[in-house]
Amino acid sequence: MICFRQYKLQEFIKFYHPKAPQDQDIQRFQTNLQAFLHQAIEGSDEEYQKKEIEKFLHQSFGYNCNTKGKVDSAIYVEREAQVLIEVKALKNKAEFPKDTPLSKALCESILYFLRETQKKQNNSIKHIILCNPYEFYIFDAKSFKIFENDKKIKKLYTNCDDKEGTNTSTEKFYKDLGDYLKDKFEGELPYTHFTLSQSLTPQDLTPIFQLLSPQVLLKSKRTLDANTLNKGFYEELLYILGLEEVSENGKGGGKILIQPSHIPHTLSHSISQAYPHIDQEGIFTLITTWNNRILFLRLLESMLLGFRHLSKPFLDISIIKDFKTLQTLFFEVLAKRQDSRSSSLLQEFLSIPYLNSSLFDRITLESEGREIGLLDSHPLPLFARSILKKELKDTHSLPLLEYLFRFLHAYDFTTTPKDIQEGVKKNHDRLINSAVLGLVFEKLNGYKEGSFYTPSFITSYMCKESITQATLEKFNSTYAWQCQSLESLKAQIEKNTQISDEELLSTLLSIRICDPSVGRMNFKKYYGLRNNQLSQHGFVA
Repeated sequence: MICFRQYKLQEFIKFYHPKAPQDQDIQRFQTNLQAFLHQAIEGSDEEYQKKEIEKFLHQSFGYNCNTKGKVDSAIYVEREAQVLIEVKALKNKAEFPKDTPLSKALCESILYFLRETQKKQNNSIKHIILCNPYEFYIFDAKSFKIFENDKKIKKLYTNCDDKEGTNTSTEKFYKDLGDYLKDKFEGELPYTHFTLSQSLTPQDLTPIFQLLSPQVLLKSKRTLDANTLNKGFYEELLYILGLEEVSENGKGGGKILIQPSHIPHTLSHSISQAYPHIDQEGIFTLITTWNNRILFLRLLESMLLGFRHLSKPFLDISIIKDFKTLQTLFFEVLAKRQDSRSSSLLQEFLSIPYLNSSLFDRITLESEGREIGLLDSHPLPLFARSILKKELKDTHSLPLLEYLFRFLHAYDFTTTPKDIQEGVKKNHDRLINSAVLGLVFEKLNGYKEGSFYTPSFITSYMCKESITQATLEKFNSTYAWQCQSLESLKAQIEKNTQISDEELLSTLLSIRICDPSVGRMNFKKYYGLRNNQLSQHGFVA
């Protein structure tokens, strides 16, 4: 019997990394939904309800929906069907999923999928939807490959669509397919499901909106380039740091460089005042080092607050009153284990965990005495388009350190457990996540050091593929299996009941994966490997 695995909406969409919708998007979506549900009269026929569903999808997302041959509806992109939609009227309960997706509606969608992929060579189907105006079942089209590759289903399909059987009616196909799926088919079909109603809150609607958006439904990945960088955040941060972007040729074209600005009382100006003989290269090195630390601390602070490890922020001028105290946070707190810290530290610093990060090791310039603790914090005029201007209507300048802290706290740096659960972030224009910080890092460090931010969906894919391959190789070599996928590995494990759970766990835990990109120096530092030992282990400097 076919096995159905239902994923919660948040689980189903998380692999697509959909952006959090803004409040006005959800409000418009809710308005469209209410109008749609009002029009989708329960006693009306299937054709009418189908048209209302198409209208709702078009108004909410701009989709081009139309009939596709005998398919009830499809979402087209440049005349090619990319989402197949099988619609049933509300009153047609017999053919629509009830307790599981197994139904005539599912069998019909399988037939339509096979026609698209087999006859029309359409390799662009992204999702399949079974729905009536209230209930929606969503399947990733890749999961329908289990039907395309099944010999029995292929035979049923050719008997029907290629007229090879004695009874070539679609009704015969639907009945035989339904019986086969119910009794003999072996395979798993993942899906997600949601119900529409007038009582859904904006919080409820957020994951539904994300699921139906082009980014998920059409798998339209957003390109993570400079356009995803929060421009307001980046421009004001540069201003406070005392940096500016300039064209390499000075005429508005060519390569963009970053250099210290000439605005008084910024961070770069304070460095030049504290260390008159430091060159521009040294100023930039100190700025990027200190900026990386402070942004990291703001993210750490926000996460600790979100998990209630802290009761109040520590990056606050009432706690860190000057740059000397900030230096203490760098080297006497973050750079030391908690059991080796001084007992005279501020109370607010005691709960900050030790993270064993080289980010808080002194760089050469700091070892030579050029430390942040010697800087002054003079009043800096607010940036022309400062995010603080609405909050500080009668304030025209702030001391540098206070300005930096208040600026960073004007943005939401974290994703708390509550946000993860609900899949929503308020004030999306003020959200600073790891991707935005990665792009800031790339802007400030990349052009000079060749450092670039890798988006999370790429690193997630790389990790998943590597771990999967290592797992398959370990179990295949240990038990002389020939599994080609995690699904086949699972089947082998369930089949070989003579192997104990303890032995299987031991085999799994024996897997070792190492990313050589952590660097030659880290291997030497943590494992004491010499150059020849590194080369013996396959790592080349």
